[in-house]
Amino acid sequence: MLRRFLPITAIVLAAGCVQAPAEPEAAALSIPNIEQAWIAEGFESPEGVAATPDGGYFISNVVGEGSVKDGDGYIAHLSPDGVITKRYWAAKLDAPKGMAVLDGALYATDIDNVVMFGVADGKRLGKVRIEGAKFLNDATAWNGAIYVSDSGDAAIYRISDGVAELWLQDERLAGVNGLLGDGDRMLVSTMTTGSLFSVTAEGELTEIASGME
Repeated sequence: MLRRFLPITAIVLAAGCVQAPAEPEAAALSIPNIEQAWIAEGFESPEGVAATPDGGYFISNVVGEGSVKDGDGYIAHLSPDGVITKRYWAAKLDAPKGMAVLDGALYATDIDNVVMFGVADGKRLGKVRIEGAKFLNDATAWNGAIYVSDSGDAAIYRISDGVAELWLQDERLAGVNGLLGDGDRMLVSTMTTGSLFSVTAEGELTEIASGME
């Protein structure tokens, strides 16, 4: 098996380096500078990042193919300054990708399952199998629930109280990938068309950008 050892680069937004433009409309388009904070190395196909309550980070490592159930995947824990404190914080996963923290638990997508761990001790709390899921990818905590994208089926699932349900499925979400709960909306990116959508709690889609790679 070919294993790739890749670095994780932390970046910070130097918003103070950007001068505010005179026109309010232009303010929304200003892009802050990005500066490298640190680099952590030694990961194996790193995929997802989730912040820990203490300011550290969880890093998911696919280790191999993203759709193969081989038990080689794992989640590492990093300190706030990028030092690996526990490489195998959670192990024996298949191909963990997106992660999100909610109510003291870390939720990690793993092909067609979402696996839960206690944030404080790394204890495996269980998993939710999502029937029919083809390629679970990203995850976000939003409105008191966990949402996960299925890149292989243009779908987003909602997990609440350990139960998963299909929340949204739309052909415009072909290759759906990144999810981010952002106030009263969810931001959703797709790989097929390179689109960015704003989604309401009722599942109404509005495309706000396109043509991204």
